[in-house]
Amino acid sequence: MEHLSLSGSYHEIGTELGKRTEESLKKILKEFKNSDIYEKTSQYIKTSEGAHVLSTFKDTVKKYCGNYLEEFNGLADGAGVDVNDLFLLNCDSEFAAILEETPGSSHDVLYSSLYDGCTNISMETDAREVYLAHTEDIGPFARDLGVMLTAKFTVGGKVTECWTDYHVPGILSGSKFFFNSHGIMAGANTIYQKGVNRNGIPRKFMCRSLMGIRDASHAIKLLQKQPGIATAYCFQYLQRTCNGVENTVIEVAGTFDGSHVTVFKPKGYYHHCNMFQHLHHECHPEESSVHRAAVISQYVNRGQTRTKRQLLSAISNRQDTNFPVHRNGQYPDYLATGSTGIFDVAAGTMEVYTDIPENSQPQHVFKVPKS
Repeated sequence: MEHLSLSGSYHEIGTELGKRTEESLKKILKEFKNSDIYEKTSQYIKTSEGAHVLSTFKDTVKKYCGNYLEEFNGLADGAGVDVNDLFLLNCDSEFAAILEETPGSSHDVLYSSLYDGCTNISMETDAREVYLAHTEDIGPFARDLGVMLTAKFTVGGKVTECWTDYHVPGILSGSKFFFNSHGIMAGANTIYQKGVNRNGIPRKFMCRSLMGIRDASHAIKLLQKQPGIATAYCFQYLQRTCNGVENTVIEVAGTFDGSHVTVFKPKGYYHHCNMFQHLHHECHPEESSVHRAAVISQYVNRGQTRTKRQLLSAISNRQDTNFPVHRNGQYPDYLATGSTGIFDVAAGTMEVYTDIPENSQPQHVFKVPKS
């Protein structure tokens, strides 16, 4: 997996990223444009209701995400693609929710196969070491197209953001796993919520706006501000502090009156698989999520010593051949694990695996700065 390191203004970095990932971005966009959800979204936005929803999303992004819109427009310019198609790709979860194309089972998938379906596991070992593991699950055709991206943004000669992210070409950064210059280590999971905040910030743009946070409380404040997020997500942040390690899980849902946000502070062993665990809001219990959660929960009660090896075993598990934790995209499942990030808080590192972590070596090891 390639590692790109870019610096400049928001538009400059977006443009250069578009140029460097043009071939892969066009493959992903072509796949999206051949999907049912794209066809149904295209028909919907021709109606007066759909045109209003799309216009509202664009106006909201312009008002609340100006810098990231510059980056986004640069991405389209650099890759030479239609920015409107790219915008729809980055609003797929919102239109899937509006069109009720989010299924309760993987057997009846109707939406874009790019739809996220990830796993988070955090663990405090018996030696008081803290880890966070995140699998990034995407369409099988895109499994080998991701890159590691380090971006340093400057405005008027001042650095505004610096982070390293697992980036899928064409998808705004921030909705996968990353760390930033403030020492934040993050794994983000989609939740297939029922309903949508049509006045909210599309979640991929919201995820992008959270990449520069100083601490978890900063993220909570941003998520609680009006107009809120459009569709649900779960954010898990780890950060080294003078008092030890702060481990924070934030679940957020988009509702008619903004965002509903809840916060949980996990201890010991914790996992999250695309379903609400702390926020009282309806979601679609997608079949793979149910199976992954069942397998991973077994590790909590085995009575074994908690070690990094046990974490790698859990995040690599394939004992459920139909719906494994480390996904392969084979029917009846439909997504594949493109990359796995392992944060070692004590060592201050992020390991990145492109194969099953339990049986392989990391392809990249990044040093995470202290907060």
